[in-house]
Amino acid sequence: ITGSPSPKITWTKDDVPIKSDAQHIIETNGTTQTLIIKNAKVTDEGKYRVSAENPLGHVESTAQLTILEHPVVDQPFGDITQPIGSDVTLTCKVIGGRPRATVTWLKNDKEFKPDDRHKVKALPDGTCELFIKSIDETDHQDKYTLLIKNKVGQKEINSTLTVRAPLEFTQPLKDQDVLSQSPFILTVETNGIPKPTVKWFFNDQEIKNTPKTKIESKQNMHTLTISKAELTDQGVYKCIATNPDGTVETKATISVCTKPKVEGKVNDVTVQINESAELRTKFSAIPRPTVTWYKETDLNTPIKPNDNIEISELPDGTSVLKIKKTDLKDTSPYVARATNK
Repeated sequence: ITGSPSPKITWTKDDVPIKSDAQHIIETNGTTQTLIIKNAKVTDEGKYRVSAENPLGHVESTAQLTILEHPVVDQPFGDITQPIGSDVTLTCKVIGGRPRATVTWLKNDKEFKPDDRHKVKALPDGTCELFIKSIDETDHQDKYTLLIKNKVGQKEINSTLTVRAPLEFTQPLKDQDVLSQSPFILTVETNGIPKPTVKWFFNDQEIKNTPKTKIESKQNMHTLTISKAELTDQGVYKCIATNPDGTVETKATISVCTKPKVEGKVNDVTVQINESAELRTKFSAIPRPTVTWYKETDLNTPIKPNDNIEISELPDGTSVLKIKKTDLKDTSPYVARATNK
């Protein structure tokens, strides 16, 4: 401000004169007039005027001072771990902020819109809330961010949601009988968050992928396929699932079976009346078959042991039908039928 004689300088805020004090410093340096407001507060916002007057005239200049303020966040949320199926609420309170801050919710760093499971609430007192209903495995390790922004700058608070589910086999192994030389498949279904790793064992020896054995996993289903069952594949199969929360296992006994078959040649028998007669047939099968004898004329009625008939089995699998004292009515073709599972 220039003038001669030197003008009288007056500062006002909202038409109220400002006096120099610890908060307000008024300086004159040549023709330059300066008002310094120390540690500006919201109450310092207003219309400021500087006036200059001497006997020859009066001039003034005005300006509006706007105080900007960073928003402050109370109750910042952190990472959350909750069991599957539970509801989760993320809450914080935005305090102050000039101009008023805008808030935006992000999911995995992308803005998302509320839906049936995600409800967003903003209250007049600055409270911001995100409600997530019935969390499941799709929510595991999702990162939620509340972005608070105004002219002064921006602030964000984050929460990573960890979903926990108990580690278990929802479909365990079951004992099986498999036919020799046929393929068989063992299947388990796991449940658990974090997702478990699965290993297979046969008689406590870990099974690896080979031309004969194939291990596959698809989502929660895990299978072990044996392309051709051998007698050496009979034993105890075990599946072990592991995640950071622990280990569970399921096991089953696999029995490799063979169909009954006749071993060797079957010989006809001729005896004189009243002599004893023995009919012999040797069978092999796993598990050991049950042998039933019939007369060919009555294949629906098994022959039962009595005082004159003995039915026995030798250690080598030979079944023996013995008629101690034959009669003409015993003359007949006889059938031995071997059966297992």
